Amino acid sequence: MTSTVAKSLNPLRARAGLPPECLVPVTAAFARAFVAALIALVALATAVPAGAFDLRIGTRTRLDVKNSVEGTLVQVDGHLRDNVGQGIGGEIVTIEFERKVNATGVTAVDVRTDRTGRFYHTQRLGTGVYKGQIHYAGREHYYSASDFEFSVEARQGVVAVGLEAPRFVTAGSGIAVRVLATSGDRPVPDLPVTVTLGPRSADVKTGKNGTALATLSAAAVDGKEIVIEARFPGDMDFGSAAARTTVRVLTRPAWAEFTASQVRQRLRRGVRTSGVFADASGPVARVPVEIGLRMEGRDVQRFTAVTDDAGRFDVFVPEGNLQAGPHEVQALAVVGSTKVESEVQTVEVSRTGSGAVAWVLGVVLALCLLVLAGFMARELLGDVRRRRPRTQTKRPRQSLEAARSPRILALDDPPPQDLSVAPDGTSIAGITSDAQTRDPVGGARVAVHDDEGEVVVEVATDARGVFRFSGLLPGRYELQTRCKGYVSAAHQFSIPHSGALAWFRFPLTPVRVVVRDLFEALVEDLSAQENPWGRLTPRQTVRMLLAAVRAPGGPAATTVPEGYQAFRERLSAVLAARQTGSEMTADDVVSAVVEVLEEVYYSHRLHDEAVATIMERLTEDVRRRAEVS
Repeated sequence: MTSTVAKSLNPLRARAGLPPECLVPVTAAFARAFVAALIALVALATAVPAGAFDLRIGTRTRLDVKNSVEGTLVQVDGHLRDNVGQGIGGEIVTIEFERKVNATGVTAVDVRTDRTGRFYHTQRLGTGVYKGQIHYAGREHYYSASDFEFSVEARQGVVAVGLEAPRFVTAGSGIAVRVLATSGDRPVPDLPVTVTLGPRSADVKTGKNGTALATLSAAAVDGKEIVIEARFPGDMDFGSAAARTTVRVLTRPAWAEFTASQVRQRLRRGVRTSGVFADASGPVARVPVEIGLRMEGRDVQRFTAVTDDAGRFDVFVPEGNLQAGPHEVQALAVVGSTKVESEVQTVEVSRTGSGAVAWVLGVVLALCLLVLAGFMARELLGDVRRRRPRTQTKRPRQSLEAARSPRILALDDPPPQDLSVAPDGTSIAGITSDAQTRDPVGGARVAVHDDEGEVVVEVATDARGVFRFSGLLPGRYELQTRCKGYVSAAHQFSIPHSGALAWFRFPLTPVRVVVRDLFEALVEDLSAQENPWGRLTPRQTVRMLLAAVRAPGGPAATTVPEGYQAFRERLSAVLAARQTGSEMTADDVVSAVVEVLEEVYYSHRLHDEAVATIMERLTEDVRRRAEVS
């Protein structure tokens, strides 16, 4: 072995620079030391007892607990885990409760964790404050025990006991009592309740819905009114509770009075029934009564009523709910399980209805008179207004001729434009706008005509109504603009200009405005009305216009058709009359004027300028006829 170790150390001698003769002494000493150390270790291992070097691996545990108390019911929800958060299943955990005041001992219970390390426990405790402790002792692989302390307070819940019993019973009959137990808004099941009536009592227990039924006898109770009481003595979960109600015992209940008769008053026609319900002690109040009417052995009507403090009821059945003929009338009162019927009375019902019809006719006649008076008052006020002197209207009328030759306006603040040509007198730029609203008119066609009427250049305005022309040769020109819904307009100018046409506003008048002004001027000329626009509708002016154009003694006014189709048919008739040279009647002319106004001014459709021209000719025709008549 020594030679083997020496050979293995030859490379070391060469690296250290030792001579060859030093190799054997050094290696022999090292080998002897190594062998001695190995023998010492073996001897030590033999001398130490077996098991002294066993490795025991354990882990710590952690206990998490949640507890809740509802009245005297304590619920514990816990989780036993190791130090890496894994649940420890199948372990025994001890739960202890000890009262802090007036301690009577410790209540302990063992529970086992499930495979996830969770454990649950529910226990009822008496009222008081408790110290709770949960303990896990550990075992071989979980050497660290876990404890958890908490405090709980168990309190008695509040229970309410209710009673339901009939208001009236007859002497000697049984009384069915219903008991209801609730805690807050929840029913309380399995609650023992004692129901007493005088010397008699009955013990009941509430069911799942918190109710119980008890039957008692009133035979051994004296007095008109008896008291029924329900009492719960209290237990570990709830405090005591009680309830009581009063029941009246009737002796020989009967109908002291019952009548039925037909009522024939002016506004009250039908059958009236009344009666008094009483017993041996006097009238009975708040007793439900059912009144039945029978005819030829079958039920016709049934009504309900309740007796007042004097034991009386009074019911009226209108005649409209009944048929003509004999009716049997009877009253029925139910007292506990006893039914008390009145005697049957027969009433002969005869229906005339003349009183109600007379009143209805009177009301209708009064309404007619009121409407007639309203019409007469309106006509009277209209005559007074027509007699007033005419005054000059403040708003200027827009004629067709003026709309075709508008007055242009220079723009002090033109819109920002990238003018490729400076305003040197040969370029013009402008904005087409609505003459009424001053809003820009986009999509209008703007053309420049020379002296011979030829189109030099034509453009369309953009969304802002802007148009521009540049590089015009010297001479006289006419600027013409046309757009759907507007009257075409023209303006003459010369090139070069003095700068007024660098930027200007070119107003366009809507066709609807021209039509309205023509109609308004016609109505004012042919009537004595002061500014009738806004006070009279076009339909209201038909009679006035017909009266102005007809000869005396003419036929009555006709109605004007409505709608866009009627407008187109009337317009076609007017154009046909113009082409053939035939004469239109006064009714046709007036109807055409009103229809053109209603369609063009009140609708949202855009009409051509030709409609305004037709309206101008129609109004001139109406004026001519008025002068002739």
